[in-house]
Amino acid sequence: MQHYVATTGARQSVILADEELTGAERLRALVDVVVDEELQAANRGHAAGCMVVQSLMNPDLRERDERLARILDRDLRARLSHLSGAIRAGQVDGSISKGVDPDDGAVLVSTVISGLRVTAQTGVDVETLRRIALAGLSSLLH
Repeated sequence: MQHYVATTGARQSVILADEELTGAERLRALVDVVVDEELQAANRGHAAGCMVVQSLMNPDLRERDERLARILDRDLRARLSHLSGAIRAGQVDGSISKGVDPDDGAVLVSTVISGLRVTAQTGVDVETLRRIALAGLSSLLH
């Protein structure tokens, strides 16, 4: 799990911190990465899913393994921090609504991404996943 969160977290944090992109472009790029991972997995006959999402959906696992709970909590804090930073950047550059609290927006984006991972498990096609994600983020984006 530690390796997984470090690898996925690094990939996502690079996107969310890319100062050459507007805040909105960062969020869209994150959606593109998730959808592309699901497309690659679908081409191999399954959904990619997410080890973190699966672990969070199993509260007994967190209760049984304190170390795992710490890894998941640390990952969530880092992910939300990167997301709120991208949202703040978007508010400065005008691509994200100033009426959105960045921390609330970060939870929204995290929820949308987690929902995509779960929905992908049902076999929904990637273009539908992309539309769902962008609809979910529409309250943030200009």
